[in-house]
Amino acid sequence: MDPRNAEGTLEQRRALLDKTIEATFKKFVDARKSEYATMRWHYRGIDWNKPEGSSWKTLTCEPELQFVRESLVHTENGDWKAGPVWGSNDTQMSWRTGGHRRSETFAELDAVYANIPKRVLDELNSARAILHDRGIPTTWEG
Repeated sequence: MDPRNAEGTLEQRRALLDKTIEATFKKFVDARKSEYATMRWHYRGIDWNKPEGSSWKTLTCEPELQFVRESLVHTENGDWKAGPVWGSNDTQMSWRTGGHRRSETFAELDAVYANIPKRVLDELNSARAILHDRGIPTTWEG
């Protein structure tokens, strides 16, 4: 035991620090996953056409998000001609409009963070890099 420190030997203090770091990382991961899971964005797209016209409209969300397909609400007045057509990774949704009169269609969608575990792990690894730079190696596998 180190006489200058009543908390134990260097190995004992290191083990206590490792336990503290592991508990802190676990709390961080749980809190961030929960936080990201509750965040939602709302997208709305409107398409107007001239009489006898037709066009495609596309909604695109931010790259780190993905649309929630079940949240789609859209025009049901007959001017919605085709769709939804989903893009890769549910980051885009398109529909076709058209009609005999000036047509107006809309679509509303919610989006959420994609790949939350990877996002949280990237944040955690940033914290681990800071600790490592300060001479405190971490071995947390979470």
